[in-house]
Amino acid sequence: MSRDGQDKPHGSGVPDESVEELYENAPCGYLSTLPDGRIIRVNQTFVDLVGIEREQLVGGKRFAQLLTIGGRIFYETHFALMLRMHGHLSEIALDFQRGDGTVIPALITAVQKRDSGGNPLVNRMTIFNATERRRYEQELLIARKRAEEAASELTRVNRALSSSNTALLRANEDLGQFAYAASHDLQEPLRTMTGYAQLLARRYHDVLDERAQGFIEHILEGSRRMQMLISDLLAFSHAQGAQLVRRSTDMAQVLAAALANLESSIEETRATVTHEALPTLSVDAARMAQLFQNLVSNAIKYRKLDAAPRVHVSANEDRDGSWVISVQDNGLGFDDAYADQIFSMFKRLHGREIAGTGIGLAICRKVVESHGGKIWATSTPGVGSTFFFTIPDRAEI
Repeated sequence: MSRDGQDKPHGSGVPDESVEELYENAPCGYLSTLPDGRIIRVNQTFVDLVGIEREQLVGGKRFAQLLTIGGRIFYETHFALMLRMHGHLSEIALDFQRGDGTVIPALITAVQKRDSGGNPLVNRMTIFNATERRRYEQELLIARKRAEEAASELTRVNRALSSSNTALLRANEDLGQFAYAASHDLQEPLRTMTGYAQLLARRYHDVLDERAQGFIEHILEGSRRMQMLISDLLAFSHAQGAQLVRRSTDMAQVLAAALANLESSIEETRATVTHEALPTLSVDAARMAQLFQNLVSNAIKYRKLDAAPRVHVSANEDRDGSWVISVQDNGLGFDDAYADQIFSMFKRLHGREIAGTGIGLAICRKVVESHGGKIWATSTPGVGSTFFFTIPDRAEI
């Protein structure tokens, strides 16, 4: 018969689960004191926790003597009084001072046993080692402080970024207005210079020698290029600065308006422009006409000398709800390695034998991006190019 009154099978290998063994080696410390705090019983778990021999604890120590100075003060002023008033306490945090001087944080739950008259007899306590919990709580506090500091820094950075973005938008707006004003104001002196150069060439044609006439022709050619550049700069400023006026628009009608503006170029080069069914989208019709005009004009400009330009416009709905519109030509084409560069300002892949400023495709990109889309191109030298752009099928971006 075992000490707890239960038989154990001999040689069964069953571990000792007697009441005494369970008490002594419980996962937490057990402690019993008299009402005045004198220790009358402890288990081995508590002995190991505080690092003081059982003989020194039982009958020789009061509970408060095992605590740190702060713990003793709290025990005398709060713990003992609350236990007397309520008869029980749960998870009170106190720090024990071990025999070697180290401090062990603990959580204590206490129950006071009383007689029939309500007089206290014994205080029974369970003590849980809270070292890992305390470390975890400190790590949480540190992490929370760091998170708060990071959030504060992020708020500061976002505020500074917002301020910078506002300043940048204002600067871009001012720059756009300056570019528009400067381009507009340059036209008048350019017209004057061109007019006088033409007058000089007509009136003094018989007086000036061939070299002087060549000088005048260089002036006129430079004026024509300058006029083209100013016109394109005005168009670029308008493309990036003006507010979009979006309405439900038949893209076929927009293409027709663009082709009407290019009628003389189409007739002169015997170009053929065809298109498939085009959708009705919420767009700025004027800017879309400018986009089509630039892409078709680009196809005509970079044509092959031995073949009339053929341009075909088509549209397909993408899976994300956007429309992909393509403008395909049979022109000179270009190396795909330059496909990203051609949409930058002043980037040209051909020399001055083909007139241009390198701004037209940059305008196309601005128009597409202002509608929330993207533009790209594929090409094969000597075969032709295809320009693609997307337009989201929604009224807001």
